[in-house]
Amino acid sequence: VSNVEGLVPVWTFSTGTNGGHESPPVVNDGLMFITQPGNQLLALDARTGNLLWRYVHELPEGLVAFHNTNRGVALFGDKVYMATLDARVVALDAVSGRVVWDTPVADNRSGYYMTLAPLAARGRIMVGTSGGELGIRGFVVALDAETGEEIWRTHTVPAPGEFGNDTWPG
Repeated sequence: VSNVEGLVPVWTFSTGTNGGHESPPVVNDGLMFITQPGNQLLALDARTGNLLWRYVHELPEGLVAFHNTNRGVALFGDKVYMATLDARVVALDAVSGRVVWDTPVADNRSGYYMTLAPLAARGRIMVGTSGGELGIRGFVVALDAETGEEIWRTHTVPAPGEFGNDTWPG
């Protein structure tokens, strides 16, 4: 606390994108990752603030999403993972920014989209869906961190005939 008066910024960086940035920076091994509106992912040198690479996820015509928010990334091994507005999860090489895999997890035309940061644990990348305001049946999915293959999926609301569905209004 005694050194607060002496603190000064070492570097600043402008993303060049207007709109609400809701992604906390994630730093690992000298790399800083920041997502921004419209599904862009930036990798910066955390020591200098220099941009190392920028990934721009191509979004389809007629995208269904109420806002273009992205709330962050997950890191696992040598990869960085981002959920996208068109209901996909993308894995990129953390150093080069090269796409390693790009897996669809739901149909955006049906109202599914993703705005939250994935969670990485034990070789799995887990992420939930957005779109409840459009009447979708939400779920959480786990993908293999190396291949993007779906490992499991669990819905957050039981379907007709499943245990607990009778607790929901018709």
